Amino acid sequence: MNHPGPDLDQHVARSLYGEWREQIPEFSTRDQAADYLIRFLKRSRIQAVIDIENGRWRCRLSNAEGLISVGTGDTRPVAVCGAVLNANFHSQSEARPAPAARREWPRRTDRTIHRCAECGVALAVSKGPADRPRYCNLCSWERGREKLSAESRSHRR
Repeated sequence: MNHPGPDLDQHVARSLYGEWREQIPEFSTRDQAADYLIRFLKRSRIQAVIDIENGRWRCRLSNAEGLISVGTGDTRPVAVCGAVLNANFHSQSEARPAPAARREWPRRTDRTIHRCAECGVALAVSKGPADRPRYCNLCSWERGREKLSAESRSHRR
């Protein structure tokens, strides 16, 4: 089963999501796509330890409770894919939504999206009291620069 290619990639995508609507990334052949899997697992509080022994790659997945699964392969991506498949993360029959085309993992939609009071861009994190306007980094910087400029002009007089 651990032969790199589209079949293995599809099994890995189904293992994580149950389905995949867009073109499936080359999880089993590209290091960048394997790194993407590792980052996703890390966000799910699953640690991946990867090493090479006698020319074979090994990936061990674990969480706070202990070892979840082990995968081996001739290449690093194949070992990561094998560990994901052995873990059997998605054994339920219902499908989870696949990530958007930008390859971001879906965010919870039950949170309120705060927007910059100046330019209207969506803010990634809600900081500060809800009764005050919030600003993005660029608008905050511009507002601070204007305020400092006005203060320095008043001190010169």
